[in-house]
Amino acid sequence: MNHSNILFLLSSKLFRIFFQIIDFITLDVNYLNYMHRYLNLSVMYFSLGIMFNCFNQEIILQRYQYNINEISSNDNFNDIFNTFLRNYFNILLDSLLPTLQYVTKFYRTELDDTIPQKPAIVSKKEEVFILLIMPLAAILRGIFANSDS
Repeated sequence: MNHSNILFLLSSKLFRIFFQIIDFITLDVNYLNYMHRYLNLSVMYFSLGIMFNCFNQEIILQRYQYNINEISSNDNFNDIFNTFLRNYFNILLDSLLPTLQYVTKFYRTELDDTIPQKPAIVSKKEEVFILLIMPLAAILRGIFANSDS
């Protein structure tokens, strides 16, 4: 496997983990108590930490959920992430601590980092049907939208 394929697989796994957690968070009404930027940065912190083997889901739940001050035990990772936060967002990791603690509970779920397989190839007949039905659906949507007013 060449270098670009490995990078693609790693970035795809990171993307899937990141957005699964974000999806879980948005299902909880309490996320409205936190800044969206901080939520995203907190999920990024944990997702990258998992990817770089600084910690795993169990460590996140066992250590950080109840004692967020243990975050400092990952000094090298924290130094790099702090530099990133300071340079791009003008904040420090300490600013994220309440949000990091809130986000930890969403790592209880089993995350799926598998890359989806390519969809089945549709036959030419099905492809023509899809190409014909999509414009028709758009026209019907427009007709019904105008009839409501």
